[in-house]
Amino acid sequence: MFPFGREFTNHEQARQWAECIEGITTLAVDGSQLQPWRDASIPVALIQVGFFANPHAHGRPYTKDVHLEVLSPEEIMEESKSESSDPDSYPYSEMQVTLRRYMLEVETLCNQMEQYASARRVGDPAHSPVVFFDGSLVVSFALTMPSPYRERYIAAAVSLLRTSEQQRVPLIGFVNTSYARDIITMLRRLDAMEDRPVLRETKRIHDALLWQGQLSWGDRTPALICARGDVLEGYGPYRESVAFCYLQTSSSHAPARLEFPRWMLDDGVLEPVLDVVRAEVIAGGNGYPYAIETADAVSVISMQDRAEFYAYFQEFIERQGMKFRISTKAASKSRRR
Repeated sequence: MFPFGREFTNHEQARQWAECIEGITTLAVDGSQLQPWRDASIPVALIQVGFFANPHAHGRPYTKDVHLEVLSPEEIMEESKSESSDPDSYPYSEMQVTLRRYMLEVETLCNQMEQYASARRVGDPAHSPVVFFDGSLVVSFALTMPSPYRERYIAAAVSLLRTSEQQRVPLIGFVNTSYARDIITMLRRLDAMEDRPVLRETKRIHDALLWQGQLSWGDRTPALICARGDVLEGYGPYRESVAFCYLQTSSSHAPARLEFPRWMLDDGVLEPVLDVVRAEVIAGGNGYPYAIETADAVSVISMQDRAEFYAYFQEFIERQGMKFRISTKAASKSRRR
């Protein structure tokens, strides 16, 4: 365990310490989506990625922005080698929309890393900016997906690692509630080498539970290299480039899992970056980095946004001399509500 070494008696003391983030830029993105609407005569999808950057410097304002993409029927068509034999099948894929949202989040982060790296000046902190990705850098969820979805998720994750390494921009994949079992798997394999193994039932245990109650706020576990033999094989030269640790960001919950590129360990920037994470968590006030919270709020597509989008889309379609209709059932529900 690596203790934080500081205790705060109140939130004011914590906020005073968090001023160490001054002059360090933090940025994050998050996305949301509207899946194709089955009740619409023309199926389209909407993706919105929110971006938030805070320079934490007097006289330099923060930036909030969004990037919108409308996906046409052709872009959300299910990729299949053969046509479905189900006469009631819906040919438009929610997986396509979710993949495109993920890729747009990654593209936005990579573009920002490149822009900030090119704008660095002599004397700037080596650990600025700190880029937050809301989720894991190891796309194990893609293993259950068919090709080409699996390969595209892996390629996007690798591009994040590559860009961070090439630009020397610290990257943190923040997993607030993690069910990863990397440490459990390591302990089981070590135990199996003993003459009398003692670890039997571990299915209900995940790494974060090992540390729950053992860490004070701000403490972290040792940093380890993620060495899963499944999805990381597809990472090519980056298959041993994802490190992780657990950081106690709340007094009442299990620690959060932080994933980051291995070069941050090699270059010795992990500790100052973790102080930035702690400061962001203090600013957020509920165990979650403020930058990610803000990007999430920026990206949300509300019910009003949905209604306005379809109104604008209908107007656009009709200007093209076409018709846009929704089912009588959907229209009836809309009138009643």
